[in-house]
Amino acid sequence: MEKNHQRFSIFDLVPISICVIRSDFSVIFWNKTMEEWTGMPAKEMLGKNITMTCPGLDRPICINRLNSLFDDGIPVIFSSRLHKDIFPVKLPNGEPRIHKTTVSAITIEPDKRFGALFSVEDVTGLSRTMNDLLESRNFLKEIFNSIQDGISVTDLNHTIRFVNPVVEQKYAGGGPVTGRKSHECYFGASEPLKNSPSLRCIESRETESAILPAPPGCDAKWIELFAYPIKSPESGQVTGVIEYIRDVTVRRQIEEELFRAKMAAEVATRAKSEFLANMSHEIRTPLNAVIGAAEILSGTSMTKEQRQIVDMLSVNSEYLLNIVNDIIDISKIEAGKIDLENIEFNLKNLVEKVCNIFEVNARKKGLTLNRRIDPDLPLAVKGDPSRIRQVLINLVSNAVKFTTQGHISVSCGYEKDNKDNILFSVSDTGIGISGFKQEIIFKSFTQADTSTTRQFGGTGLGLAICRRLVELMGGRISVTSQLNKGSTFYFTTRFEHVQASKTASAPPSCKEGENQAAPNVTFKFTKPARILLVEDYKYTRLIVLHFLMDTPFELDMAENGAQAVEKFTDKKYDLILMDLQMPVMDGYSATREIRKIEKSKGLPSTRIIALSAFALSEDRQKSIDAGCNDHLNKPVTKEALFEMLAQYLPAEKVISRPAGI
Repeated sequence: MEKNHQRFSIFDLVPISICVIRSDFSVIFWNKTMEEWTGMPAKEMLGKNITMTCPGLDRPICINRLNSLFDDGIPVIFSSRLHKDIFPVKLPNGEPRIHKTTVSAITIEPDKRFGALFSVEDVTGLSRTMNDLLESRNFLKEIFNSIQDGISVTDLNHTIRFVNPVVEQKYAGGGPVTGRKSHECYFGASEPLKNSPSLRCIESRETESAILPAPPGCDAKWIELFAYPIKSPESGQVTGVIEYIRDVTVRRQIEEELFRAKMAAEVATRAKSEFLANMSHEIRTPLNAVIGAAEILSGTSMTKEQRQIVDMLSVNSEYLLNIVNDIIDISKIEAGKIDLENIEFNLKNLVEKVCNIFEVNARKKGLTLNRRIDPDLPLAVKGDPSRIRQVLINLVSNAVKFTTQGHISVSCGYEKDNKDNILFSVSDTGIGISGFKQEIIFKSFTQADTSTTRQFGGTGLGLAICRRLVELMGGRISVTSQLNKGSTFYFTTRFEHVQASKTASAPPSCKEGENQAAPNVTFKFTKPARILLVEDYKYTRLIVLHFLMDTPFELDMAENGAQAVEKFTDKKYDLILMDLQMPVMDGYSATREIRKIEKSKGLPSTRIIALSAFALSEDRQKSIDAGCNDHLNKPVTKEALFEMLAQYLPAEKVISRPAGI
């Protein structure tokens, strides 16, 4: 026994459990690993019948297999009654393990008879790993099978290696597809589709996608195909492609419906814009005559009754013009066609000038118009001065309109605890606004007083426009008010502070509560000039003629663009006032024709000012694109006309203040 143990002692060095038995099943060797695995020391097992003492062996199977082994000498692998090569064994210490046992026939000296060598390998870890992999595989398979979109895996030759059931059932006609080409299965094509996501994916090594017509015989009409590259962990090279197929028929239909709705909305928007442009033109053109006539009459000698009638004409025509402007403004805002400027301007001067506009009206009502401008504000900022002016004018105008006694205060300074924002406020001691009305006055076409006996007019658009403009400038607007005690409107904006330019100057010093009358600014033209007025509406021609009557200008007239081109070829003009909408030939075409003549004859460019009853920003740009130098909206007042002419013809500025103020 000792001799046998020495003979097989080399097996004590291997990490596999090994024992050797004779043909009578008695143990002659039991290595250390076997001791550790079974918990049975070698001294207790040597000479013992292994079928009687070894834990975990199935005795009948063991005896049967060993007899067969000794008869023919063929190695065998013991198995459990389930006939598995790997089966569980519970050791004496209660720990469940899994092992694989192999029995081989050997010749044992000196009797030269067969014996058997048991090698027992603990495969518990491997078995658990395999089980985990199997569970993971089944889990992933369940996931793939539960996904309602198609998934396939192909190699670089587009041969399908794996698909989920959705691919076979929905996109491949219900038959097996593994081993076939993906383009053949899905699209009946002999070659991959040109510029297909899978081809691009292999080339770019990135995810690619495309929306394609669905395969023939498929319920879907459109599919979205994503191609994801499979990359080797070692080399990073693309080894295959995962194709993800999604039915996007419904989405495509929705997108097409949205596109049609968008196109219809754009058509409606264009129709609305055209309507507003035409409405603006048709209202502004006669308004130009009414406002111009009232302005001309106001400069003549009249009786008290006649002056009252002229004032009535002026006030009501201006009121009607404001309504038209408000409707056009809110329409432009809703259509997203408001473009904000970002230019340098003097903020303090702007606030002061707005206050000066309402000085006379406030005094007529016995009101005090105060202003407070924080001296720490920068002299120059960058933003949109015209829109800030529009908001302030609307708020101050409302304050004067709704206040019968007391005062109005306009202030401008840094927002508390936030030096990045500038806070404007307009306060009054007027009629005030009830609490629930304060929540709706910033909505379009909404007024605080909607009764049939309301005292004050208005469209309900002014504050809605203010709110939209302030929000476009990145600010906010709000109000606090009490009935019969007054209101305070606040709004904030953020400006970019800049170094004041040489043209920027501080406003006149003005203490809080001190009033300054708005100055009258006129222009005196110093040199003769020849002007061509192109206008089809005779009353507008008459108004402009009266405006220019006391100037050194020579005025010619044309009733349409064709006449204007004809006159231009015969005479040289210093400036042309060009109406845009006229019969025979419009102002755009006439301007382009004049520019062609100048270019062909090498003539200097004549200054052309567009006169337009259209009020949209695109109309101004359209006239500039046609070759006009500038654009003047109708109704044209004498002040606006002279200010425009002074930019192009020699003139002196005359500043005076109203008498008696």
